[in-house]
Amino acid sequence: MEEPREIPSPKPPRHLETVAERTRRLLDELAEQGFFQNLPGSGKPLDLSDEDNPFVPEDMRLAYRILRNAGYSLPWIELRKDIEADVAALDRRARAHREMIRSTLQNLHRLPPYLRAARWQRTEAEHRDFVASYGAMIDEVNRKIDDFNLSVPVVSLQVARINRQHALAQIASCLPETPG
Repeated sequence: MEEPREIPSPKPPRHLETVAERTRRLLDELAEQGFFQNLPGSGKPLDLSDEDNPFVPEDMRLAYRILRNAGYSLPWIELRKDIEADVAALDRRARAHREMIRSTLQNLHRLPPYLRAARWQRTEAEHRDFVASYGAMIDEVNRKIDDFNLSVPVVSLQVARINRQHALAQIASCLPETPG
């Protein structure tokens, strides 16, 4: 009678190396062997001037070089700087308005009772005016963001729009319905 054959145990699943992992491993091995030593330009920053930049159209390279020499950068980069400055200004204005509301509410009880109602009405009017102007500022920044997103060369550089409804709801919530 035949001896029963032993059933081979399944091999543990092995980790499949991704292309990125394999590339990283091979580059590390080559670096350890000294393959990348004494290469021309070693230790120097890469020159990504307009002549080598794949995102600059051929017919625009001279114009971009002139802009760079005059202290300007690509138009979409300048627009990004404007957007960042506008968003920072929005944040500063919102912070200042919240602080004004907080201070007014804190000092309202110190006023004589006959002045409180007038001060509260004035604060409500200022708040309504601020919310309206803040909404207009958000609309303007979102328009710039839309222009920017249409002009950037790579989708990953696009900027998210400001959520107008959320931002206005946050501002509106800083003033209670009644003077507490």
